[in-house]
Amino acid sequence: MASVAEVVAQELRAAEVDRAFGLPGGEVLVLLDALRRAGIAFTLCRHEAVAGTAAAVYGKLRRTAGVAVATLGPGAANLMLPLANAWLDREPLLAITADLPATWPLTHTHQRLPLHDVYRPIVKYGAAVTPLDPHRPVRQALQACTSEPHGPAYLTLSAEDAGQPARLVTREEPANRELRPDDDARAAARELAERLATAERPLVLVGLGVRPERAPLLRRWLQAWRLPVAVTPKAKGLVDEQDEATDFVGVVGGMAIDDLMVEALRRADLLVGFGFDPVEVDKTWHAQLPIVWVLESAQAAGVLPRRDVLLADHGALLAALDELAPPRRWERPFGEFQAERAAIAAGRRRAPPGGRPPGADRRGAGSRAACRDDRDDRRRLAQVPLRSVLAEPAAGDVLDVERAVGDGVRAGGSDRCEAGPAGGTGAGGARGRGLLDGLSGAGDGAAGRCPDHRAGDR
Repeated sequence: MASVAEVVAQELRAAEVDRAFGLPGGEVLVLLDALRRAGIAFTLCRHEAVAGTAAAVYGKLRRTAGVAVATLGPGAANLMLPLANAWLDREPLLAITADLPATWPLTHTHQRLPLHDVYRPIVKYGAAVTPLDPHRPVRQALQACTSEPHGPAYLTLSAEDAGQPARLVTREEPANRELRPDDDARAAARELAERLATAERPLVLVGLGVRPERAPLLRRWLQAWRLPVAVTPKAKGLVDEQDEATDFVGVVGGMAIDDLMVEALRRADLLVGFGFDPVEVDKTWHAQLPIVWVLESAQAAGVLPRRDVLLADHGALLAALDELAPPRRWERPFGEFQAERAAIAAGRRRAPPGGRPPGADRRGAGSRAACRDDRDDRRRLAQVPLRSVLAEPAAGDVLDVERAVGDGVRAGGSDRCEAGPAGGTGAGGARGRGLLDGLSGAGDGAAGRCPDHRAGDR
């Protein structure tokens, strides 16, 4: 008769899991041995958070659940970071940790933590694996991880139960994961085409809800209809940004020159959120602008928009769109934004607000010499005993420090470094920030100095 750990390993292997990541303790050695005998390799990591992050990425790339294994107590608590990240970024992470045996008294508090209570708000499924039907929670956890939206699941298995014989009472097959029928996709395709037919400046925003295997169909639709398209950071690669046949507008979601992209969104008269999930953006425009949401499932944390939602399998929807003729033609309605992006990338336009203008670090030799002089002043300052700076100084002490550091350091930056936009004090680098700002480099003047000066600071 198979042990509980062996049943867990068999279920994972049947789900095409071929590797687990973790930082084990003695409480999970029985499980690790069962994984090895089932053909599941184990990668030892330095920290549980590293193991969870690696497992989530590995699972996403393998199109299955990524498995992280950890011990009990604080070791298991270290999985909070990857589980929280998987919850928001929709990553298929299955965390399995040890726990105290249920037969042990509650007075035994060594390594006792309410792990299920801690993780319940940020996992799609959580359960304890016991000798009674151990395959059921494993299958349900795998189902939760790999069904849309992908996300984390959490299982515990005590060392006592891991070696017990498994008592299989029910033998149901894994749940069927077929998606919605094609009729729904065709209806969604017709509705989307009708909305696009009335738009002068539509913009398709592709997000992390689009699975990588949909990329060929997605590219073909965008190119055939010549639709302007933008992507979020996690959707990069789904659209060929270099192909002339693709009307690529840019990347949205807190990246460089995001202010320009947000303005493009506001100028659109129809936004199509194709797999778009606001979990990727750091602004609230998605709650202010009208969006037609084209989704396969709920978004991160189980959220579903309240209006203008087209729910359909993206593969079936794109196939249905491929059968339709483009409702109209669009000739690069966001050309001005594309030209501005290209100019900024080439250094011919303004830097983002608060940044330095292009070429600000390419100054003459005189400026570099001034920077080196200021760097020497800062080095001399490093020789001043810290107590003479932090303590209430006498008048003579102040004069000595002033001679060592010069006026620039007392101003919170270097007056002699000309690389900053304000004569070396950096953006907004006001004078009079005090000696300690100069000591630590905390003054804004550090932001605007030339490469030689920055190298000296390091």
